[in-house]
Amino acid sequence: MPKFVHPDNFMRRFFALLHHAGMLTYPHHDADGDGTAVIVLSGAKLWAVINPKPGYDCMSRSDVDSLFLSVAEWGSQGMPIDSDKWDIEVIHAVPGDLIIQPPGQLHAVYTPVASVTVGGHFYSYDSMHLTELSRFIDHTHGETLTNEVHYHSKDSIMRLVLALPQITPKRSESHRPLYFDS
Repeated sequence: MPKFVHPDNFMRRFFALLHHAGMLTYPHHDADGDGTAVIVLSGAKLWAVINPKPGYDCMSRSDVDSLFLSVAEWGSQGMPIDSDKWDIEVIHAVPGDLIIQPPGQLHAVYTPVASVTVGGHFYSYDSMHLTELSRFIDHTHGETLTNEVHYHSKDSIMRLVLALPQITPKRSESHRPLYFDS
């Protein structure tokens, strides 16, 4: 474990994005298993949230892997969206709107007019199962499914794990489970 905290662990937590009209980010998930929060300050965003349809949401890890890879082909190779496997909902975000998305959420964003957004990335103990899956996909496919890579996120996750004993409630004798012998 490094003795210092790399500045990237703090700087990437907050961001500001200035986009001109017509900017499109193809389907991707945000790197490193972070959750993401975004607020539109000016302009507008069309935020397409992409989820597997029922029946494709409980799959093996290798099937999830293949399903996520099919999304990468939509933008990079101009492949059509497989509407039998995916539900896509579009959020029209205007000034004051807050979008919070969980780790690994597939999404695409179109900017119809010049826009300014601010936001940040975060980790949550409650969504670590999604963080783990998202990081697995990052590790397996590198930059294929994400638009940015942060090399020091592993340090943040290690610090979260090391903090677990400090935040886990201590068990006392009065909280022990009861056992009955028959």
